[in-house]
Amino acid sequence: MAAVTHPEARKEAQDEIDKVVGRERLPRFDDRPKLFYVEAFYREVMRWRPAMPMGVAHTTTADDVYEGYYIPKGNNDVQSM
Repeated sequence: MAAVTHPEARKEAQDEIDKVVGRERLPRFDDRPKLFYVEAFYREVMRWRPAMPMGVAHTTTADDVYEGYYIPKGNNDVQSM
């Protein structure tokens, strides 16, 4: 979607690939350090729409009290004491 809504950025990335890699082959991992714009484009796309949730659900393995909050075992809810 980012490439469709920002064709100038997609063209800039393609131009960099063509300049560094050429049109005869696909980019390889060893090309990555030379593809600054493509790397930035990729990171921005992943920031917009990560492939998977970046946060991991947390749960406790034992009852706990943290800074006055009681956190029961196996529960994600926090209750004030």
